[in-house]
Amino acid sequence: WGGLYLGLNAGYGRSDAESRSSGAPSYWAGIGGDRQASQTHADSITGRYASHSEGEAYGVQLGYNWQRDSLLIGVEADLQKSGMSGTTELERVTPVQDYPSNPFTTRLAQASSIEAMATLRGRLGYAAGNNWLLYGTAGMAWAWVETRLSYSGTVALNPQIVIGGLREQKSSTRMGWVLGGGAEYAWQQGWSARVEYLYFDLGKSRHDFTAYSRSPTGFRAEAAGKATTAWRGSLLRLGLNYSF
Repeated sequence: WGGLYLGLNAGYGRSDAESRSSGAPSYWAGIGGDRQASQTHADSITGRYASHSEGEAYGVQLGYNWQRDSLLIGVEADLQKSGMSGTTELERVTPVQDYPSNPFTTRLAQASSIEAMATLRGRLGYAAGNNWLLYGTAGMAWAWVETRLSYSGTVALNPQIVIGGLREQKSSTRMGWVLGGGAEYAWQQGWSARVEYLYFDLGKSRHDFTAYSRSPTGFRAEAAGKATTAWRGSLLRLGLNYSF
């Protein structure tokens, strides 16, 4: 098992992007544009929700192993293209203070995706017999993620009031940690196949946005929002390696 190796992998991943959003009244003007409407916006975009991104992942890995008897120590880097994506929606009815019969019905939708992922990991393994390798692995992970937010809604007794128009998109690079394990089988000189499981935690991304409503009479109200998303997930994949 010692020496340099290069390989391909393919598998399936799932990311649980748990989000928390909070709003604060920021602006109100026009006929009926009092602070209550702006506060209602802030309340309507405050909540907790989660989107589950699932999809395929495939890529390449490069590593080097040092072996002494049955003990193996190695280092491996990989780069994955990811199709993990998913959407969730938070819908709520928020009453306007002093106007209980005229609430806002709003929808805050979030789509999240992991576009690509890379890891740099150490490996510690046990060579069982001449053909099997059992190992654990841990290290650093990087991912290119994207979050898209949309906000829309209606007012019960005032259909002429337009809520929404929000379409926000943010891409960022996340850094975190990864750990897992696997089993690898060498069926002939130089060639081996593996199955591997990885769990990753990419920390939190933050997104600022503005929700608003307006009417033909000049009414306008806004609330500033902040969304925080925690990125965690798993990856199960098969791999094929050639050792030089």
